[in-house]
Amino acid sequence: MTDPTPNLEEQKTLLMDAFLDALYENTKPHSHLLVTAGLKRLRNDAWDTSASYESSEQLQDRSQGKSRIIAWGVAVAALMLIAVTVRILDTSQTAVAAVDASIAQSLQEIGRRYSVTTKLRLSETNTVDCNVDLFVKGASRFALRGESLLSARPLWIGNDQGAAWVVPPRGPVLEGNTENLMQWVIGQEDIGTPYLHLSTILTRMRDFYALKSLPDQSVKIGTQHLRCRHILGKLDREDSVHRPDVIELWSDAESGFTVQLIARWHLPKGQVGRELLQIQFQENVELHDHFFTPDAHGGKDRSRIDFSD
Repeated sequence: MTDPTPNLEEQKTLLMDAFLDALYENTKPHSHLLVTAGLKRLRNDAWDTSASYESSEQLQDRSQGKSRIIAWGVAVAALMLIAVTVRILDTSQTAVAAVDASIAQSLQEIGRRYSVTTKLRLSETNTVDCNVDLFVKGASRFALRGESLLSARPLWIGNDQGAAWVVPPRGPVLEGNTENLMQWVIGQEDIGTPYLHLSTILTRMRDFYALKSLPDQSVKIGTQHLRCRHILGKLDREDSVHRPDVIELWSDAESGFTVQLIARWHLPKGQVGRELLQIQFQENVELHDHFFTPDAHGGKDRSRIDFSD
């Protein structure tokens, strides 16, 4: 009667076939060459080691069997390590592609409105939220509306193709370049956010953070639920002391535009400063180019001050 139990060689073959099927099935096409090269080297090493055990006249049959099993186990373990490494590479590449898609979308001439909430730690027991609205259209036009702490009128900050401006609740309009605008914004506690354009934080996320793809999630916007790619970024540059320690991005699974972005700063105990920044998509809006000028927000009849020097 034939023994139905496969011998060791047959078991090895069956195990290898099943493992390879699973490995290639779960690996993206661009990683197949990496897998194949690793398999060839590991196979040669494992078979050479096994052959050396078999050719030794000093070992008993039982020792030879154990040696072959050990060598085979090492090879399979190494193959599994390759699979894990490839999966990590794949998820990193997928994450970079998702962030790139969001950057490309942020540069499109499409009017969008976002809500921006910044949480500031004032003491160990006291925090405050700063809320502003961000309007964007393309790479070089944005406008930010914030509530003033000293007036019922809003504060407007904007940029029109490199011409930066500030329309305060009262007083003259400030005009200059983007660099000087940022220096002015840093000192304004009622603004909170250090980022005035969505593309800025997305580009820094791509360039300064180790990215990883997480499972897709559904994000609720109004009454709709959007299926989103979920990307986690962890800061990997030691010289980036003022940047968030962690940035999470939720981008639309179809178009790639930014639906939600959350940045977190890990402040030491007792240190005050910015803890969290959340940017949330609200709606697509029709925005004419005039919207991104100071005249559209109460600055038409005011005096002007150049703060570019």
